[in-house]
Amino acid sequence: MCRILFVESNKENIETVYSLIDALVKASQSDNTYGETPTSHQDGFGYVLFGKNGEKLSQIYTRSTSPIFESPLEIRIFKDTLARFEKFAFGFHVRKKSAGEVNLINTHPYMFSLPNGINLFFMHNGTLDKPRIMKEFLIELPNVLSDSFTFSYILSRNFENLLSLKELLKNGVKFVMKDSGFNTITLILNGSKLDAIITAYYTGKKEYYKAYLIEEKGLTSFMSSTLKQYLDDTIKRKLKVIGEEPFLGTLITVENLLSDNTSITKEQFLFK
Repeated sequence: MCRILFVESNKENIETVYSLIDALVKASQSDNTYGETPTSHQDGFGYVLFGKNGEKLSQIYTRSTSPIFESPLEIRIFKDTLARFEKFAFGFHVRKKSAGEVNLINTHPYMFSLPNGINLFFMHNGTLDKPRIMKEFLIELPNVLSDSFTFSYILSRNFENLLSLKELLKNGVKFVMKDSGFNTITLILNGSKLDAIITAYYTGKKEYYKAYLIEEKGLTSFMSSTLKQYLDDTIKRKLKVIGEEPFLGTLITVENLLSDNTSITKEQFLFK
């Protein structure tokens, strides 16, 4: 149970991005889409941010076990940092634990430095069958580690290239628990090349697990459903819903982020 936000943008759209961040904070404090009563996502937050000025690339990676809605200084610093860059991309995750302890190890995004020099970042909204993951991939991890961390570890151990990563993510839906989802953001940094793979999938609780996408010049964004409630009408009109049908997954690939030849492709896949 989490709320997530992915953004790639140029500086010209920064006010819209600020609104998306504010919506994430508000949705994390009060979310009325999961059950009969509003819930809060108070078990930590984290983000990975890539900023670019000219050819100079910067990376900032932060995690905290504090509630995001009780961290105004951190949000202000994050916004101020965005304003320093001509272009930026980030994945932001806010956690409400469904498994695993509240600690930094279980706080998304997870980062893995691979032997080939690639850095992989992964964040997930949903609940997975951890015992089944461990059985299928013949691993054993401590109980204190969450289901999402376990799956991210599998990604890091089996990553070969973008194509193999897409297949791993598609197959990941088999581990989704009843009435849960597999909304994920994976960022891959290979030298100066930055790519993102995003998935949207759910088995129940549509209003919570459906997601939205913005695609326009200078701004691409993927976000959890509840953010929409806290956005103004101008931004709401830009939202395209992702995840209208249960068991029908969507995979979005954004290649060459922060470059002049960024491309975005979408494909759907059915899990039976």
